[in-house]
Amino acid sequence: MEIDQEIKTESPEETDLNTTNAAKACRDNEPKKTHRRKRLRRLADDTTPTTNKNVSKCKRILVFIGLFSFTIALLMGHYYTQNNSNTKQILKEFLKNYRNQYTQIIHGKQNYCDQKQALDTAALFERIKQYGILNQEKSLQQIDVALRNESDLNAIALVGPVGVGKSLFMRAMMENFPWQENVHSYAWNAYVEDKTEKIRRLSLLIDNLSDCGQNLLVIENLWPGDYEAVSIINQLVREAIEKQQKRIVIFYLFSLNTMLTPEKYTEQNKLLDTVTETHVIKFNAFGENELKDCISREAEMSGLKLGPQHFDEIVATIDPKKSGCKNVYAKVLMYGTAKSKDHL
Repeated sequence: MEIDQEIKTESPEETDLNTTNAAKACRDNEPKKTHRRKRLRRLADDTTPTTNKNVSKCKRILVFIGLFSFTIALLMGHYYTQNNSNTKQILKEFLKNYRNQYTQIIHGKQNYCDQKQALDTAALFERIKQYGILNQEKSLQQIDVALRNESDLNAIALVGPVGVGKSLFMRAMMENFPWQENVHSYAWNAYVEDKTEKIRRLSLLIDNLSDCGQNLLVIENLWPGDYEAVSIINQLVREAIEKQQKRIVIFYLFSLNTMLTPEKYTEQNKLLDTVTETHVIKFNAFGENELKDCISREAEMSGLKLGPQHFDEIVATIDPKKSGCKNVYAKVLMYGTAKSKDHL
């Protein structure tokens, strides 16, 4: 009990002592803090006039620059208005010369954008031959002649059954065309059913073709019933050329329906002969001999070996008149085996 009483009586004294010391410390520190605040105010008051002067000076400079630029713009606008036709021509020539210099550096070839330079068909077809297009020597010769046409619009239609080399030739042509950035393709019957929408999309594509060098436009996946689209597309190309000078080589790829009767097949073939202002080139249909050549080619290019039994089995399971070489590659991969080192 005595201990508790001592604790109770001593606690208030200690509390009063601590409170007194804290108050004294606050009074001692108060003049120092007040003194610091006064110094900061004086510093702020001293720097404010200088800052305001600098801001005012910058504003005057910016206003002067803005007025000067506006005056120059007005004078240039007046000059361009008075000499509008000459200015457009000068600007056009400047941009054309700039692009020519740029493309020469990028492609390492002088006159890269010259539209008058002809296709080097000899070098082009030398590379195309490496793709192994079979039994179409006459067709390739006709394409070579057609590509020498130097008109701004050069339209060529390739016609033939499925799997006879039209798409293979077109792939080789697109991969070796001298102006690679100017190569475009459009699948006619792939995604859009509405004919008006197809024409609209093609029109946008044609309008954006380049005036640097020549353009290659491929319209694939066409059926004989689409023959009327050729004249419409050719007209779109001519209109685009009238707006801006361009050179366009356009290929139409038509696949004949081999499931029809011989009479209907001949009829659709003749229908495509009515296409105007276009070189119509027929690809030969394939028989058993061409099929065997196709099997050997695919095996060689795939680095595979086929035994006589598998070779004959592939021949027996493919009708070349209906599908040509289209299904050969898959069959070769199915039956072929890797060549040994002795065969490499």
